[in-house]
Amino acid sequence: MVASSLADLRAISARLGAEQQVAFASMPPNGWRFDDDGVLRHEQSDYFDIVGVVSRDGTRNILLRQPETALVGLVVTRVGGVRHALLTAKCEPGLHGGCQFSTTVQATPSNYLRRHGGAPTPHLDLVLNPLVTHVTLHDSIQFDWGQYYLGKTKRFVIIEIDSPVDAIAPAVWVPEPVLVELLTADFAVTTDLRAILPILLAHDQGVALDDASASRIDIDRARQLRVSALEHCDLREVSGWDAATNEASVMVRSIDVASPSREVGDWQQPLLDVAAPLASRLPIMPGGISPDGEVRFGIHARTALGLREVELWYPADEFASSSPEATVSSVRTSAEGARFLHHEVTLELAFAAEGASRATEVDAVPGLVQWVTLPELVALCVRDECTSVELRLALSLAIVSGAVLDARA
Repeated sequence: MVASSLADLRAISARLGAEQQVAFASMPPNGWRFDDDGVLRHEQSDYFDIVGVVSRDGTRNILLRQPETALVGLVVTRVGGVRHALLTAKCEPGLHGGCQFSTTVQATPSNYLRRHGGAPTPHLDLVLNPLVTHVTLHDSIQFDWGQYYLGKTKRFVIIEIDSPVDAIAPAVWVPEPVLVELLTADFAVTTDLRAILPILLAHDQGVALDDASASRIDIDRARQLRVSALEHCDLREVSGWDAATNEASVMVRSIDVASPSREVGDWQQPLLDVAAPLASRLPIMPGGISPDGEVRFGIHARTALGLREVELWYPADEFASSSPEATVSSVRTSAEGARFLHHEVTLELAFAAEGASRATEVDAVPGLVQWVTLPELVALCVRDECTSVELRLALSLAIVSGAVLDARA
């Protein structure tokens, strides 16, 4: 099946989302328990856990722990000379609308190895066992949300096949012009698809994925090679772990799910309920372009609790103007719906605030902000464990906003 318009995709996701039923359940969910250390874990040890950790200042926090490296695989081909990607309508209880489009494969090893007794993962062999005639356009390991996960990683893969295969429902082939539209639409795609599509689009636009200057920028990050340990605590001692309180920034909810389109039709699980939406802004150099005529974007290196002192590149939010006139584009998306309950993430591409930086050179503010070109930004985002989720998501706006930036610069 081919979905030839954004409206076609919206109709599919609305229908499947309406079929999914989600209700709150008692804590802990069926099949889950608290162990002797106060960790909320599934009775099968290869599932994710929810743990309590203590930060340096003594604050107790909630993090997700999932040792498995999840697989995010996108299969693409050309039909009549037009690039098409094989997308899957993914129903997850925490997504806005209940269903959004994701990559061809989005699964943990526990899921695609069927350790929970679920149905086979469609199109898995195209990603894990490509034919010799197929081409790997991208393959990298990336960190997940540093503020919510304890060192979790995902493997992102793009495989180009020589001819289209039959799409196994709820998967559909989508032409590249519609893929671009998806990246500008609110709550249309998962964060996994939003993080990998820009790499495909950059490849097709002729942007070098291995820009040499990205190596220098990565070295400048002065990444911490030592991964620090975190002190654990009983989850039940963390303020807000129980949905009965509403004072904490993150709570844990127990939900009951019935979803006919999923590999397992019904289940119970916990979800993180994050109180405040997340806003992430990627700034554009003052004046729009640098003296060499290229649009440049502001990034900086920092870490987060779950990264355990490993530094990644993030959007330099503090340099971006909050003025509506300075905003080039924005979009709202859902954090992963299998782990978060309707956690809204707003992404913005905006010119830098007036007076926020006197930068006229690429490295005008060493240690605070690095101004990078689009090829450098793309090259950083394809390097292993180098960039944050926020920066990879923001890249989607930078890729599709090129014409707007050229006109305003």
